[in-house]
Amino acid sequence: MPSLPLRDADGCRYDVVRYGAAHGALARTTPGDTSMATAAEVVALASGTDAAIVR
Repeated sequence: MPSLPLRDADGCRYDVVRYGAAHGALARTTPGDTSMATAAEVVALASGTDAAIVR
């Protein structure tokens, strides 16, 4: 994942989108409605770590 600026020209934060996408991807790897992803796993995936390694 390319490194994105923290905010774009309009002040929109990209980091929250990366964390949300990472959490959504990890949530799909666990059964049920409750996410079992840890904060460390979300941060690692948002930073570019391969999800196959995390899980």
